[in-house]
Formats: sequence, C-alpha cells, structure tokens
Amino acid sequence: MNKVITNTLRQYIHIMSLVLITVMGFTLLGSVQAAALFADTTRSQCTTLNCQAAVIDKAVIISEQPVSGIASTMPWTGQFYSSGNECVRVEVIATDPSGSDLTMHFVGPDLSVWRDDDSAGNRLPLIKANTLTPGRYTVVVGLFDPTSANTNTRFKLSYGRYQSGNPNCNIPSVPLN
Repeated sequence: MNKVITNTLRQYIHIMSLVLITVMGFTLLGSVQAAALFADTTRSQCTTLNCQAAVIDKAVIISEQPVSGIASTMPWTGQFYSSGNECVRVEVIATDPSGSDLTMHFVGPDLSVWRDDDSAGNRLPLIKANTLTPGRYTVVVGLFDPTSANTNTRFKLSYGRYQSGNPNCNIPSVPLN
C-alpha cells in the first residue's frame, strides 16, 4: 500500500515539475527558450517508418558551464498539433555529438504526459502517443544526465501524425497519468 502511494506521489511530483518547467518556458523568455510552433503535418496514411514525417534539424539543448561545477542546461521545447484521436510519433533520429543521451517529454493540452529515454535505441527517445484531445502538444527534449563536461547538443527530431492503428504507432507509449 505504501509503495503504491509513493509511486503515485512520485508521478504527481514529476508531472507538476514538468508543467512548472513548461510554464516557466513561456513566461521567462529571457532565461528559458520559448517553445517554437512548427508547421503542422497532415495526418498520413502511409505505413513505412516515419513516412511523411517532418524533420526539425539543428535543434539545440544549450549547456552552460557553471561556476559551481553543476551543469545548467536549457532543454529544447517545441509545439506540435494533433487533431485528437490519432497517433503522434515524435522521435530523435540523430545527435551531434553522436552518442548524446537525451530524454523527451510530450505534454498534451489536457495535461496528459508521456516520457521516454531510450526507446529509439542508441540513447535516443521515441514517443508514440495516442492523443485524445485536439490542440498543441508541447515537446521537451533535454539531456538525460547533464554534467559540466557536456557541450551544446544538436539533434534532429522527426514528427509525424498517423491514424490510430498505423504501423508507425505499434506498441504506443503509455502516458504517465
């Protein structure tokens, strides 16, 4: 019983922290990158991996070298559209420097939250979210374990919208809430 309460509390704190980071990103534009809106892709009916997906190239997670020895990073944020009742596939497909360990959060307008670390392999995140609510979904990509040795990390992000049941969304990601 205590373990269930602890896990529920941990998930609640994690979700509220992510919401706070997202809100701060929109209000403190001088300190945190603002979320970029991207041209919407149309819902695709193709079935090959990442077919008709948009690719955002040269997105950057900025790392600052702190005086205290503790890394300070600004995650990359963006917003993508979903009409609801569809699958949105968001995948980091490459990093520079290669081998960077990234993590990703996907937050819906109804505050549904998905999180992933390594599902795309090679320490790259992949989220396949069955969305229910139409609107803008916020994507937050950051370093899994920021250290003072990390440098600015560039990455390519693939974003595609597919009908529910499309092979691009086999074994969909499970939301945290």
